[in-house]
Amino acid sequence: MELGASVAHGVTSFAAANLKGTNIPTPPVAPAVQPQHKTLPHALSRASLAGAQALGTDLRLGNALDIYGGALHKVHQLWCCLALIMVTKCSLF
Repeated sequence: MELGASVAHGVTSFAAANLKGTNIPTPPVAPAVQPQHKTLPHALSRASLAGAQALGTDLRLGNALDIYGGALHKVHQLWCCLALIMVTKCSLF
């Protein structure tokens, strides 16, 4: 999906830029893809939240996956903040 959305964005933005001034209608530009982090906590968070959404939170397993995914989401947000702090402090020296 990430590759397809990236290609769609590139093709439509290229077509929109190059079809200006012609009698061919310009296509709307597809939105750019937000990059996703590729670490284990990020992947587990996305997978567990998707599983909870598929099962529904009325089931015990769906509810547990929802709680687990929310906790891992907080972990990966803190991980991103820590990485930003480390990059900022290292660039000061």
